[in-house]
This record gives sequence, structure tokens and C-alpha cells, in this order.
Amino acid sequence: MSLVYFLALIGVLVTIHEFGHFAAAKLLDFQVTTFSIGFGRPIFRVQLGDTDYRLGIVP
Repeated sequence: MSLVYFLALIGVLVTIHEFGHFAAAKLLDFQVTTFSIGFGRPIFRVQLGDTDYRLGIVP
């Protein structure tokens, strides 16, 4: 069960880290076309405004 908790924690930390990049780009007035957690084929995808939000199959 510890491995499951570890992987969940890594997922949360990666999400926070990537959101930091996203927030910095927005604050500096960069156009953010894609915000993705993970890579590879998206298992979830939504377009809001000019940004394509994705959850990749590989974390």
C-alpha cells in the first residue's frame, strides 16, 4: 500500500510543479496553448478559452 501512496504523492507534486509553470507564464502574459500533466496519448482533454488542458497516459 505504501507504493500506491507514494505514486499518488508524486502525481500531486508533479501537478503542483506544472501548475507553477502555467501560473508563471500567465503572470508574464505568455499565451499558454497547452497545459498537460503527463505525456503520451491524452486520457482526458478539455479546451477552455485558448488553452488545451490534458491528462496524459504516462505520468
